[in-house]
Amino acid sequence: MLKIIILSLVQGLAEFLPISSSGHLALINHFFPRTPDDFFLAVFLHGGTLLATIIYFWPDIVRIFTGLRLQSKKGTENRRYLAAIIVGSIPVGILGLFLGKWAENIFISLPLLSVMFLITGLALAIASLKSPPRPSLPQRETTQPIPLPSGERNGEGVSGKGSLNLFRAFGIGCAQLVAVLPGISRSGSTISAGLISGLSRQEAFRFSFLLSLPAVAGAFAIEGVKGLRAGIAIPLPQIAIGFILSFGAGLLALHLLRRLVLAGRLVWFSVYLLVLGLVTVFL
Repeated sequence: MLKIIILSLVQGLAEFLPISSSGHLALINHFFPRTPDDFFLAVFLHGGTLLATIIYFWPDIVRIFTGLRLQSKKGTENRRYLAAIIVGSIPVGILGLFLGKWAENIFISLPLLSVMFLITGLALAIASLKSPPRPSLPQRETTQPIPLPSGERNGEGVSGKGSLNLFRAFGIGCAQLVAVLPGISRSGSTISAGLISGLSRQEAFRFSFLLSLPAVAGAFAIEGVKGLRAGIAIPLPQIAIGFILSFGAGLLALHLLRRLVLAGRLVWFSVYLLVLGLVTVFL
């Protein structure tokens, strides 16, 4: 039970903070007796963080889908935003299952985990240089989806110089595909890709997690069914506790990450991952 509590809290925090939840779960599993259920347990814990994402971004989700039928500029913007999410989901939708098989092997390889932590740390460092910190944090603004035509300043008007378009969405989707590998942070890679491509911090944060919903929901459904069919030995009450803990920790992490992204503090996570990657080499 202690293992599940620890893994649940780590999953909830690391799923959203750009430090790779799958990588940390894999690392922690090296200090506990391994079981055949370790990989499927990680999948079920993703269910808690998936629910946290849906609740946190519920206003955006509602606005996008309720605005699809509007015959106005606002309806066009919502349709384009949904199109960007669909285009961004193409890479992981086509190649995610193939990389997922390899990911199960990396899940138990510390040397490979070390390399992936270092790659994520470097990506965050580059994104931090692209979007340096600013002295003060803005007040929370509306989460209404941002117009897609290029050339417009969006979000909170901080360092981003371009708005979301299908080309940028596809590039961010490719970054999400790479994050199938444990040790590569999904939020870290997609937010970094958004910032490097020129999006504002607000929009990079928002699109990163709205883009994650189809991919995470699909993986959760597929792997969850496989786990149930294979017969998981972990009692259902323990899985439920893990789900609740990962959900609560996930909501907390989302709130914290938003503040740090908007303040331009991703470099903190970069330093942490670079150190962790080097330490992991000697484990």
